[in-house]
Amino acid sequence: RTVNDMFIMNLAVTDLTLIFFIPLNIYDLLRTLPATVFTCHFVKPLMTVSFLVSIFTLTSMAVYRCRVILNPFRPEMKDFWAFILVGLIWLSSFIVMVPMMVVTKPFKSGCKEKWPSFTHRKAYTAALFVIQYLLPLMLIAVAYIRIGLDLNKAYFPTSFSFRTKHSEKQANLKARTKENKQVVKTLATIVIMFALCMLPGQVAWMLLDFGSEKQKQTAVVCIKFGVITSVFHSCMNPLIYGTLTRQFRRGYVKYLSYLLCCCQSHS
Repeated sequence: RTVNDMFIMNLAVTDLTLIFFIPLNIYDLLRTLPATVFTCHFVKPLMTVSFLVSIFTLTSMAVYRCRVILNPFRPEMKDFWAFILVGLIWLSSFIVMVPMMVVTKPFKSGCKEKWPSFTHRKAYTAALFVIQYLLPLMLIAVAYIRIGLDLNKAYFPTSFSFRTKHSEKQANLKARTKENKQVVKTLATIVIMFALCMLPGQVAWMLLDFGSEKQKQTAVVCIKFGVITSVFHSCMNPLIYGTLTRQFRRGYVKYLSYLLCCCQSHS
């Protein structure tokens, strides 16, 4: 068990919690969830908490992976501090949503946000845009760009020094280079997927509070599309992050082979 495994486990738990919220999201999009104190103060904000935990975990994974690869001789984070970090991720996600829990009130038409003024609402929307999209995207992009540059930098002098040596060493170098390129491609996929899947919802909420009347009408439609892309991003996380490490790829193959054998034995 490594710190990265703990991050992936936390990401998996968070993404699995979305299974419970997806039916509620679909129902809320098609109709409207019953406006009760419990629904308005807890259920709806908790949907966003799950997304926040997922985003903060992805960001922590990127920063930690960058630290480990760029400083390979530094001691690895202990399990205790990894547990503390995961706990802080959950705690900070709840803290970010506390204002939403406080101002969301039940009305006949559904749950509505009742802010002291529209300026407060706009300030909170802008803060959410920075906290759950802009800042994480910048950190993830910078971390993975630095990792990509470091992997390429490590490759070139090695290839030169081993060019005239034994074919076995050249084969090992070629295999390592191929794996490094695959890692860089996967890292690029992570950044692009995060940027594209999270963007529609973030832009929609910004337009809803800062846009014109026509833009606000468009934003209402975009919010529904943003929910779909955010859920799609969570569904893609196991596939994307599973390709990063060899043991996860082997685990996928082993598990799928086991399922196929079970299906064939029952048929």
